[in-house]
Amino acid sequence: MERKIQDIEDAIYLLQKKKETTFVSIRGTERYVSSKIGIEPLLDRLTVDKYSFADGVVADKQIDKAKAMILVKSQVREVYAKLISEPALEYFGEYHVRCLFAGRVPSFGEAENCFESEVMDTDDYNEAYNRMLAHYNNGEFVPTRKRRTSR
Repeated sequence: MERKIQDIEDAIYLLQKKKETTFVSIRGTERYVSSKIGIEPLLDRLTVDKYSFADGVVADKQIDKAKAMILVKSQVREVYAKLISEPALEYFGEYHVRCLFAGRVPSFGEAENCFESEVMDTDDYNEAYNRMLAHYNNGEFVPTRKRRTSR
């Protein structure tokens, strides 16, 4: 059990170590660090190996319900979010995924690089995953609708 506790601490450390790091996953001795945003780092891994996060830990700068659903589908054990939405937190709770976070918001809504609004009408993680794949083409993120830009 000590190793598993260390895993989430290591993931948080790696996430905070470099400003450009947005996503970290640890599964056994495998470490994955990404500076991509949104759902890209998840889909980059899952399209290669659907068990990329199984019984592992993930640390992410921002987790919305869409990411939460994909992580639950991939059987992640524990997550840390610098910022998490209430719907994501509730979804993790329904599936007993341990979740640590620094801050939370009611919702990300239509925020850039978030797809929470696109999955609010479902609790089926397979359906959510398929919706997210519609935005992902050969390793590149392809938006299917105009997204609001940062201010």
